[in-house]
Amino acid sequence: MTTTEKAARDADLAVQVAAAHAATMAEFERAVQGKLNDAAIAARYDSIATTVSYAEEPAVPKFQKDGIAFRVWRSLVCAYVYEQLALVWRVSESSQQWPSSLGSSRSWNCPRNDYKF
Repeated sequence: MTTTEKAARDADLAVQVAAAHAATMAEFERAVQGKLNDAAIAARYDSIATTVSYAEEPAVPKFQKDGIAFRVWRSLVCAYVYEQLALVWRVSESSQQWPSSLGSSRSWNCPRNDYKF
């Protein structure tokens, strides 16, 4: 294999890895957003975004309390998720094997929403 062929192969591999990374990130972010929204819906809100919007609204104390609790929980979940994802990429980079899926079938061990509504 010539130097030019090797460079072309390496460039192609880099494009494939970047595409796999982007696709996996998008899938992972959709799964996390779905879990956050599911929790908000279970508490009778339409989404996590709506729920946390009440955090700064004192007119109805129950809604404000819910909004604050969900905002804290969302932050903890996101911090945990991105920490775990960084570990996945670090392991993947060292083994040169990229995860094909991080969808909702994987079990979660992230911060729980223990707030009672």
